[in-house]
Amino acid sequence: MGYSNASVSFVKVTKQSLISFLEKASERIVIAKAGYFIDEVKTLLYLVEQKKVRCDVYVDIDEKTIRYGFGDQAAFQLLNENLDKLNVQSANYIRMAIVIVDDAVMVYSPVALSWEEVPEQIDFPNGFIGGPSLAASLLRQIDGEVFDLNIEGINLSVQTCPVIQKEADEIEREISSTISKLKENPPVDPATLRKTMVYRNKYKLLKMSCHGVKIKNKSISLRPFNRMLSVTNHRLKSSWNVLTKEDVENLAAINEFAALIDASKKKYTFDANRFGSLIELKNIKTLEDCIAQQVEKLTQQLSGGEQVEKDHPKKQITSETDDNKKSGEADNKDLYGLLKESRSALVEHLLPQALKEKGCYSQLFKNDRSLYRRLQKGEVSEKDAVKQAIETFVDYKLNFPKAQEMIDHIHVEFDYFDISDELLAKKEFIEIVKKFELQIRDYQEGYEKGKQLELFKNYE
Repeated sequence: MGYSNASVSFVKVTKQSLISFLEKASERIVIAKAGYFIDEVKTLLYLVEQKKVRCDVYVDIDEKTIRYGFGDQAAFQLLNENLDKLNVQSANYIRMAIVIVDDAVMVYSPVALSWEEVPEQIDFPNGFIGGPSLAASLLRQIDGEVFDLNIEGINLSVQTCPVIQKEADEIEREISSTISKLKENPPVDPATLRKTMVYRNKYKLLKMSCHGVKIKNKSISLRPFNRMLSVTNHRLKSSWNVLTKEDVENLAAINEFAALIDASKKKYTFDANRFGSLIELKNIKTLEDCIAQQVEKLTQQLSGGEQVEKDHPKKQITSETDDNKKSGEADNKDLYGLLKESRSALVEHLLPQALKEKGCYSQLFKNDRSLYRRLQKGEVSEKDAVKQAIETFVDYKLNFPKAQEMIDHIHVEFDYFDISDELLAKKEFIEIVKKFELQIRDYQEGYEKGKQLELFKNYE
């Protein structure tokens, strides 16, 4: 093997080779890295205390450098405790490691352990090492000397980047602030972060909620009407149930919809108790499309009354129709018909009270003065005028619900949540996964078995 006399040579740099390089120091070390590991800082302290080597340490003060795995939190804390001893300088965005030991300099690219491991075999150099001339040049630039870039034979137009020197108190404030942030939100172990990058979630948690379907609970307040009366009977109703239990039972479409929704959910999901439902990613669109079709079918069924009324005007009730009702035949109605009956019943309920309390007329006819003038002139009977005014009051003051508004409000919401490592560590959730024999995550080859065992070994 021949020996090179070149001033610069490629090298393979590892943590061990870096520490070996540092240990060669007899006079001075200048080192700049994004982050440091505890054994590196301990080596520097040993050299300062035992061999009286002068150290100048440059460190990136952004907390991300620790989170990315360029160093560890313990080393950062140790640097903070020895700012003066190690002559620590702070900088922002250091990504190239520079290590000057006496008259030699090593420059290399460190590994971000959060997303890649240090390879066992390095086939291409990750750094280079230079001699006294290069080391001296870099030292002078680090100390603040400005150079005009002039490389022999090459005309380059690039921006030089002088190293900024900071005051000791500013450095201490910056490093203390970073340590405080890391304590409040500790970094995740880089090995764990690497693991999260080698699996794909196959399932999500689903929380599905139906809106506008429980129409049996719909009621309106009668207080605006009751306040118009001079004397209010304590027995007087303060609210009106828009639909009765029997009304809802007549709307077979509502009950059918609830059953279809439940069946669809059971077909494509697994009940995860208080956590919601587990659904495989490939089934999400299928379930949503299925539910959308069922919602559309329900709204069409509930809307039938409006179209029927347009296509088939009211027929005069015949004795045959009366006989059918008397004989107990089912009188199937849609939402439009039921709301129409409920509104009519409410008007008939309020009419006698308004006729009895004539003092309420000034407020009752407030929005229909022309009708009130016709009443005073005798052009319309009192009963008909009051009934018409009550109908207007029910629609616009009590806001009696309209069928189409209730139908338009019917929809289903889907909320999806990722399955976290914390959830996979819960015994209750793991038991659910075991019960349905689900593979929650799709792991890469060589990792799947180990991870699955890690998840379940405590619950066997």
